[in-house]
Amino acid sequence: MIQVFYDFETSSLSLSGQVISYCFLALSNDGSLLQELSGLVTLTRCELPDLDALLITRLSIQHLHQYGKPEPTVALEIFTFLFNLIEAHGKIVLCGYNSNQFDLKFLRSLLIRHGLNPYFYGKIEYRDVLHWVRYLGMSHTQFPMQLHADGYWTFSLEQMARAHGVTALPQTHNAIDDVQLTIHLVSQLETIYGTTWMTQPTIQSPPIHSVWLKHRIGTPPERIQSIPVFPLFSHQNTLLLLQLDTIPFPFPDTLMECRSHIEYVNYKTGFLWASLAPTDVQSTYQPIIDCIRSHPVLCNIDVESFFSLSPPTDIELAITNFPLPAIHSLHHYIKQCHQDWESAPHILQSVHSVSQDNHHLTQLLHRYYLNHAPNINQSHLSHYLEYRHLTGGVDPKRNIESLRKAISSAHRLLDDSTQDCLTHQIASGYLERVKVMVGLS
Repeated sequence: MIQVFYDFETSSLSLSGQVISYCFLALSNDGSLLQELSGLVTLTRCELPDLDALLITRLSIQHLHQYGKPEPTVALEIFTFLFNLIEAHGKIVLCGYNSNQFDLKFLRSLLIRHGLNPYFYGKIEYRDVLHWVRYLGMSHTQFPMQLHADGYWTFSLEQMARAHGVTALPQTHNAIDDVQLTIHLVSQLETIYGTTWMTQPTIQSPPIHSVWLKHRIGTPPERIQSIPVFPLFSHQNTLLLLQLDTIPFPFPDTLMECRSHIEYVNYKTGFLWASLAPTDVQSTYQPIIDCIRSHPVLCNIDVESFFSLSPPTDIELAITNFPLPAIHSLHHYIKQCHQDWESAPHILQSVHSVSQDNHHLTQLLHRYYLNHAPNINQSHLSHYLEYRHLTGGVDPKRNIESLRKAISSAHRLLDDSTQDCLTHQIASGYLERVKVMVGLS
């Protein structure tokens, strides 16, 4: 199966940010390069990047605008790239390092916000190299575990590469470099441990009547920790596990109180290494299991009820909740806007009037208009920028307090004569954009 290694660098760790650098390398079964797609992305009109993100990636705002492509162009290029690979090969594997936790979310966000289906009708399999690396660390005693300065085991791409002799390509937080480093690391690990990274242990359908031991990375000096869990719900690719060692007994009365002791696992993007608990462990927890079966909440839980307790968030932070029919509708309205931007405000008004039951559709279309329409009302834009970046209306963590801290950091960098020219350029460009967008300096 064709493997596509990919990586994104983004303007923020928050999903309200955007992709600013991307790379996809499609490899054939023999490891040779089939196709490549990479580049930079200009910042959208409403995006105010995090200063830390620019410093880590070493990308200035000026450089992005000089060499980047517009976000709608990049979204369509990535969609077409993956679609054509699927058309040619039937099914592909999308691979990255910590990709299922980070990059995949940004990929889906990027495509959905432009009205493009990110699921490709189930023709993409998702694999995360980090999951495999952690499994190797738990299952091979000769694995060189790396201790972080804060006292926990670290599995960062750079640390794992150095520990396994892949030193020629340091992690630069450049999308192309990091994809190449990941591919080199996979090859080296397969050689060292004599195993293929695509073969990882997992449970497809654990029975919901037994206690299991979930194996995870331990706390130093322990390499591995096994915790007792009980499957509350299992259906297709999803699983709900109750952590038996943490939940108070007698059980809380409400699902909200129990929720923090329940783990959601998705086999398509997650990783689970577990084994059936020994007979003595089963016996130890049998009284608890009996209580679970008679508990009015725990015995009736499913994925829908589990996620119904999540606090309401902005659509950009939970964009995968945007249903497929709405994605198709968004694509239709975006296409209409591009055909006649002068009519876009009327299109927005009509969508709002007929889609009151799906305000997220109106929200995403409105933000697309603000970001990409050739001419917009400046007072309207200013009002939205204040909502987005000063009040934390989209992401509460990106607010005026965080902005003021970043502004102070940028000024300190400019005053520091030991910093290089690029750092000064990043800091000055950031301050200029903050002043233009929200009037702070």
